[in-house]
Amino acid sequence: MIAEASKVELDFDLLANICQRDLGLSYKLLRFVNNSLFAARQPISSLKLAMVSMGEPELKKFLALLALANLSDSAQDNRLTTALVRARFCDLLAIQKRLSSNPPSAFLTGLFSNVHEIIEQPQQLMLDQLPLELEIKQALLMGTGLLGQMLQLTLAFERGDWEQTIALEQQIKGIAELAEVYQEAVRWADSVLLN
Repeated sequence: MIAEASKVELDFDLLANICQRDLGLSYKLLRFVNNSLFAARQPISSLKLAMVSMGEPELKKFLALLALANLSDSAQDNRLTTALVRARFCDLLAIQKRLSSNPPSAFLTGLFSNVHEIIEQPQQLMLDQLPLELEIKQALLMGTGLLGQMLQLTLAFERGDWEQTIALEQQIKGIAELAEVYQEAVRWADSVLLN
């Protein structure tokens, strides 16, 4: 699933076949599609149609979320909540910067920022096992590139390190209202955890 979420183009037939073999996965997909953001104008007649109605960027986020949820041993794990908030925060920053959301690189950078803590493995070892884009891996390991800056900004804001937050905000340019962005990320993470 993580490999599919990292691709530019999804294979909807392959994903639909995977979901059809897993009742729990099918149920989660339909619940996610039924979310008010993706509510279809017409009833869903197939899993493939459900996926297509979401659109590739949102489906990729959903796939990454499922993969992460399967790694966490508790639905209420604070580390999972942290990963979700970071993912949405980075995603919202990328939207402000008008970065491509396909694949959702900023979202995946935030989402996988603490997976090594959840699975209790060194970060390098964890990343060696994941088929993520090189840009995402470099952002996670070294904080480099625009994705790395966005993640560092997310972490500084999370810690309340206002000096570093302001410095990174000035480096990135073109982003605004970080407090509102963070609140939106928290609301989104809460809504995902409730589903």
